[in-house]
Amino acid sequence: MNLKAVLFDLDGTLLDTAADIAIAINTTLECYGHRKLSLKTVSEGISHGAAGIFSRHLDIDPNKHQELINHFMDTYQQCQFHNTHIYDGIKPLLAFLKESNIKWGVVTNKSERFTLPILKKVNLLHSAACVVSGDSTAYRKPHPAPVLLACEQLNIKPQHILLVGDHEKDIKAGHAAGTCTAFAKYGYIDNMIDNINSEQKFLTAAKHTIQQPIQLLDIIKKY
Repeated sequence: MNLKAVLFDLDGTLLDTAADIAIAINTTLECYGHRKLSLKTVSEGISHGAAGIFSRHLDIDPNKHQELINHFMDTYQQCQFHNTHIYDGIKPLLAFLKESNIKWGVVTNKSERFTLPILKKVNLLHSAACVVSGDSTAYRKPHPAPVLLACEQLNIKPQHILLVGDHEKDIKAGHAAGTCTAFAKYGYIDNMIDNINSEQKFLTAAKHTIQQPIQLLDIIKKY
């Protein structure tokens, strides 16, 4: 494989966003008279979005569901920069990619209204060769469409790309699109769904597994 680009998931892979998402989730829950959720519980559900977190943990009137989501989104827009930060090891990794003339980009299920401002805030937006958000195509991961759009924007074939993510959706999307994949085990592992059998299944499906971002350096150097 001649590696030409690396695509990163955003939440739980490139950035640690859990604390700010938890603030917005719990502010919304408190506003509507529900109990707060722990940071761990919120983190485990981040890959499913706010709607997934609410559905999992609350018995909500369907007529109120969208109202809660709208409240969360408005609240999150106000607090999304409070605690969010780049994971340790990402900056030297991106510096190495630049030195090696390997492009990098983002493929996330997060809406563009949040994705672009966050990347700009952490000074990564202008160095990313492409950014595909959850509403950039008609589908979200695990569908391959977002990954294929990133490949198109990069003008690089999928077989020359490594996709890194912390959820089964990322690995499935990468496989379906034809990229190589790496599972970021340091991210937001969903313990409610990814039991031992299912976790082992997609760990096996991913060509690489990393415990820390910096471990990608050794993997990339082998290509």
